[in-house]
Amino acid sequence: MAKFEKGNPGGPGRPPRESEAAYLKTMLDGCTQADWDAITKRAVKDAKIGSWRAREWLSNYLLGKPIIRTQISGPDDQPIETTSTVVLDLSGLTSLQLDDLVKKLHD
Repeated sequence: MAKFEKGNPGGPGRPPRESEAAYLKTMLDGCTQADWDAITKRAVKDAKIGSWRAREWLSNYLLGKPIIRTQISGPDDQPIETTSTVVLDLSGLTSLQLDDLVKKLHD
């Protein structure tokens, strides 16, 4: 039963905040500042030698995931006034796929 139907109690719902705090504490205890420093330095090193995964990981943390916006122009090359915005979620794409998509959009 996956629908919201009368008599369906649903799932367990969102975990209590205390549970999240316990998981976060476990993660923080397992990864020290020195560990994170080493992980970050390794990612920078790997990115410099061409690792697209390291570049993607670093850029997601430092810049956030990219949002591509496209301006739609009319026949006079002026922007068309709209009342809505289209936002594409490209978070599942690799940086190489994003580069390819940007090239195609500019062609």
